[in-house]
Amino acid sequence: MNLESNLRNRRWRLSNLYKIQDKSGQTVRFQPNEAQIRLLDSKHPLQCILKARQLGFSTLIAIDILDLLLFRRGQSAGIVDRTLEDAKAKLGKMKFAYDHLPEPLKQAIPVGETWTTQKLTWRNGSQAVADVSLRGGTYQHLHVSEFGKIAYKDPARAQEIVSGAFNTVAPGSRIFVESTHEGGKGGAFYDLCQVAMEAQGQDLTLLDFRFVFEPWYADPAYRLPADSVRLSTLDVEYFAKLEADGIQLEPDQRAWYAKKRAQQGHSMLQEFPSTPAEAFEVLIEGAIYGECLSKQRAAGAIRPFEHDQSVPVFTFWDIGFSDTTAIWAAQMVGREVHLIDHYEANGEACAHYAKVIQDWIDKREYRIQANYLPHDAGYTEKGSGKSYEVQLQDAGVRNTVIVPRTPDRWLGINHLREMFNRVWISSERCRRGIECLEAYRTNYNDRLGKFADEPLHDWASNTADALRTFAEAHMRGMLKDNSPVAKESRRRRGPRVRTGVRRGRAVVRR
Repeated sequence: MNLESNLRNRRWRLSNLYKIQDKSGQTVRFQPNEAQIRLLDSKHPLQCILKARQLGFSTLIAIDILDLLLFRRGQSAGIVDRTLEDAKAKLGKMKFAYDHLPEPLKQAIPVGETWTTQKLTWRNGSQAVADVSLRGGTYQHLHVSEFGKIAYKDPARAQEIVSGAFNTVAPGSRIFVESTHEGGKGGAFYDLCQVAMEAQGQDLTLLDFRFVFEPWYADPAYRLPADSVRLSTLDVEYFAKLEADGIQLEPDQRAWYAKKRAQQGHSMLQEFPSTPAEAFEVLIEGAIYGECLSKQRAAGAIRPFEHDQSVPVFTFWDIGFSDTTAIWAAQMVGREVHLIDHYEANGEACAHYAKVIQDWIDKREYRIQANYLPHDAGYTEKGSGKSYEVQLQDAGVRNTVIVPRTPDRWLGINHLREMFNRVWISSERCRRGIECLEAYRTNYNDRLGKFADEPLHDWASNTADALRTFAEAHMRGMLKDNSPVAKESRRRRGPRVRTGVRRGRAVVRR
């Protein structure tokens, strides 16, 4: 087969024509590895790629897009990354590969008028643009890199990419979203992965993303001589769990993983996941309740359990006037706080949440004594002339209590953290609530490169704020079992006497 015939063969071009810089900085001919070939073999236009680090997907996508720009006229490609410099670096991979093409081919497909670090053009009408987001214009190829990091560090821009950049690509054209994951079980990339995972095994439409997961062991380079590494008990247990899930690793792969985990620690799940579930279980940097939850999980306080039907239930709310409303159901059992249920929804009227409360009463037999609402539930709305509290009461929610505004939200947060060692959480009925608490974090200041002192308002914050309503009510001494049984018990017990000096008399507190 002569060169002219080879150039008509796209797979040949991708395996023989282009040069890249490898991990050591050497100029080498690009040849797709097994993981990259699997992606090339898929003809579906939308690809959601959850991956381990350094598998070469950004390089593959750069070469793949460049090839189509050169050998098809009038093609446009957009490259989006976390920073402009990162996006330019992806475009630089295309420029490097083009610059190292044979001279006759470059003469046949010459560059256009624009040839910068942010935009490349060719005289055949094709172009590639790099930026932190794209809105406007039309692209046949879109590459969004490190979307997991973008969604974690800059949720607003992640949504802008979804609503803006994604919509610049016509149905049937190509979108590659590839990333490791950050941010736990939430955020734009997590949501995209979940939808794509749920669609696995189904016939995909042109608007469905195909889910791709490439674990660390897909890279043949991730190996060490097995006799050079001694596996710990933790390593042996981990590999046994993978085997139970059908993942068989060779001894030299196990040796590499054990050595790498000793170096990386818990971030191994994020950077080198073995399963998609691992990627979503990463501890979140800046998490406000992360350490508290880890301790309670280790103590066995986060597990399925039944509520105590003899103890009243309190609910604690955060009102989302334009976003999510969240509700926790809790019991005070002795000194312990039992979080027995959680609910959240977006954009629903008061009647919806009233039905949730009634269902808890009727179907789960919760003896709800009081419903604690944040301070803004008492404000009168201009449109209805009623407060949110009154609207809830009109819908059937009784025994509402407004928790006064606390000037500093950290007072409630820190009070909750101090008492968290007494908190038990139903892992069955509060699954989403736990995910939100794990992800609730301080805001990341991209300019300063560190986490700020203010909590971030995102998908996790409403549920966390609802639990802060509990903490602030508890801090103010507003929680008391006023059931007849409890009142009678307190009457029989009599006043608690605490000896203290106050104007020479004993202090009696009822």
